[in-house]
Amino acid sequence: MAKVSIITPVYNAEKYIKRAVDSTINQTLKDLEIILIDDGSSDCSGLICDEYAQKDERIKVIHQENRGAGISRNKGIEIATGEYIVFLDSDDYIEPETAEELYNIAEKEKVDFINFGFKLYENNCEHISIDYKTEPNKVMGRKEITDYLSDFRVEHINLNAGNFIRRDFLINNNIRFVPGLQVQEDFVFVTEMMLKANSIYFVPKTYYNYYKRENSLTTKKDRDGIYKQFNEAYMRITNIYKETGIFGYEERLINYFSRYLLSSIKREKYHKVSFSERTKEIKNICNIELYNDVSHNLESVKKNRRDNYYALKLVVFLVKIKQFWFINILIFALK
Repeated sequence: MAKVSIITPVYNAEKYIKRAVDSTINQTLKDLEIILIDDGSSDCSGLICDEYAQKDERIKVIHQENRGAGISRNKGIEIATGEYIVFLDSDDYIEPETAEELYNIAEKEKVDFINFGFKLYENNCEHISIDYKTEPNKVMGRKEITDYLSDFRVEHINLNAGNFIRRDFLINNNIRFVPGLQVQEDFVFVTEMMLKANSIYFVPKTYYNYYKRENSLTTKKDRDGIYKQFNEAYMRITNIYKETGIFGYEERLINYFSRYLLSSIKREKYHKVSFSERTKEIKNICNIELYNDVSHNLESVKKNRRDNYYALKLVVFLVKIKQFWFINILIFALK
């Protein structure tokens, strides 16, 4: 059994995969298991993974048909033998001391998972994410976790790019990524972890280097039917909260997802379909649960997401008078 398993889904990442794998094999902690899930890559990614496995016996390579990053990570969880798990995307990398320092903290504090900082690189800019809205470097117990979730401070927690997780905690609580969910899947996953954890530790240090690329699912403007994905993520988080019996989060959750509702409506202008087909799809968006909850909580959106409020208020008004065709025109004027 290794001390730490590092799980990396790989899909058409031949430009970046070497940097990611090099950052794992060069960890100061050598007692590692490195799991590379080749998710049906059509480029040389799978071959590169195999070449690494031939050179380092700590590396396991799984080849599968394309099933998505979530299912790939689930596969990694199932076959991992490490005491702890770290997820690393194939176009990112981690600092050399990541596994060793976090393992030592986890063993000392005996927590279910550690949340740590990351550096976000986007459009040639760097942003450091370590503001957790809670005191770092101390164990957060169950009552504090409940308060944290009730206040919906979970939106400030770092997601896949920032967790060091006890594997038994995931297995015993049956925590997995939602198959087929391709946006906000990490937010759903981490929220479920927090709702089931008895102890968490926040480390205000950046170990993970995260690169946000223009062709990702959440940034790709013409992604078809993405509103269904956002709605599923919203409903899953809502249901997880209800099952756990924690309340007080509702308005903040709606505010958080209101931007994704608005962006889903605006994205329709990028789809090369007829005017009537686009109008029909806008009508479909305005029938989902997320739209219903946002439309009934506009005053909260106004207080917390003023940048979204006026556009959403106009959309809601037009829906009430059934002028979906006008929304079809409006979206071309919205930035």
